[in-house]
Amino acid sequence: MTPAGLDSPTLTLQAVIRTIPRACFRPDAWKATQMVGISLLAAVMGYGLLLWNPSPWLLPFFWVFTGTALTGWFVIGHDCGHRSFSSRTWVN
Repeated sequence: MTPAGLDSPTLTLQAVIRTIPRACFRPDAWKATQMVGISLLAAVMGYGLLLWNPSPWLLPFFWVFTGTALTGWFVIGHDCGHRSFSSRTWVN
């Protein structure tokens, strides 16, 4: 049983997109800069944990943390490729 309206033929992608506020589609330079800083800090911290590693059994946790931090860099690059990271083309 699907929720009311979801199986309706009138539900289109454009109808769903219209329900999302316009502010969600505008690049925000401050938020983008914060995300770069957070990703950089997390990657540096991950590599630091791998170098400092006090115990071999902690190593897999540090791998996962560092890999997740580096995934943030992929997401930033992906947004730049779609030109959704910044409104300035030279930044993307």
